[in-house]
Amino acid sequence: MHSTEGVEETSRDLAPDRPASTSTASEAVKRGGDRQELHEIIRRCSMAATARMKDGEDCDLLDRLAGEPSFGLSRGDMERLLNPELYTGRCAQQVEDFVQSIRPLFADLERETARIEL
Repeated sequence: MHSTEGVEETSRDLAPDRPASTSTASEAVKRGGDRQELHEIIRRCSMAATARMKDGEDCDLLDRLAGEPSFGLSRGDMERLLNPELYTGRCAQQVEDFVQSIRPLFADLERETARIEL
């Protein structure tokens, strides 16, 4: 078992919130965008994507933002900037280390009767 399984699924669940991150807006500013205009684009696109989601449709926020010429970032640019693994620091390694440290507790257990006493 790899302890980071499910990261991709979790990141999809968080996707609607990610584009409003500082890193995305900051990158758009670096590329020549006006900070105030960019925040207005994010607000407007977020509201439209939220309305769509309330109707049971998928979140299309990244596509909306990418479709805004003034935003200046492609969907691929935003996906690279918003990769959750860029923001988790040492979490994956800490989980791996912990799993390895407790693995001996499970070594001699039978699946049907598994019980660990601490």
